[in-house]
Amino acid sequence: MESTSLQDHPVFLVDDERQNLTLLRMWVEKLWKLPVVEFDNPQECLDNLHREPSLIILDIMMPKIDGMEVLRQVRERYPHIPVVMLSAQ
Repeated sequence: MESTSLQDHPVFLVDDERQNLTLLRMWVEKLWKLPVVEFDNPQECLDNLHREPSLIILDIMMPKIDGMEVLRQVRERYPHIPVVMLSAQ
């Protein structure tokens, strides 16, 4: 069995605010040196879960599908993927 590291799978950033995605991308890429995929639409994140990200950094407050619903679906389909929830509230 081949071992994988965090660098083998991207970090998914999910936030409906473009400036937050930019800041998160800089943080993850520069500090952690990990590849990033950004989603400003939570449904696109859910549609790409088959890529099995190493981590999902997820905003809680988003229109249409909120972060809690995204978290529920991630846990249901890929319970091994870690999720960090963020809120500006």
